[in-house]
Amino acid sequence: MISQFLVNGIITGSIYALIGLGFSLVYNTTHIFHIAYAGVYIVGSYAYYFFYRIVHLPIFLSFFLGIIFSVILNLFIEF
Repeated sequence: MISQFLVNGIITGSIYALIGLGFSLVYNTTHIFHIAYAGVYIVGSYAYYFFYRIVHLPIFLSFFLGIIFSVILNLFIEF
């Protein structure tokens, strides 16, 4: 049971670190706090959930479709 807690902590910490790294990368290069960055993360996770649970696609395909959906959304935000 302790090993499961350690693995869950490492995974959660890695996700927080990636989000924090993305925020700092955007802020340090543009000096603008990009609030839509968090929205893109949320939409990407909901897209993954939709493809995996509702459409019943395999986990890796759902993961990549969620990433592609996030990239497309980010491009629309930029334009």
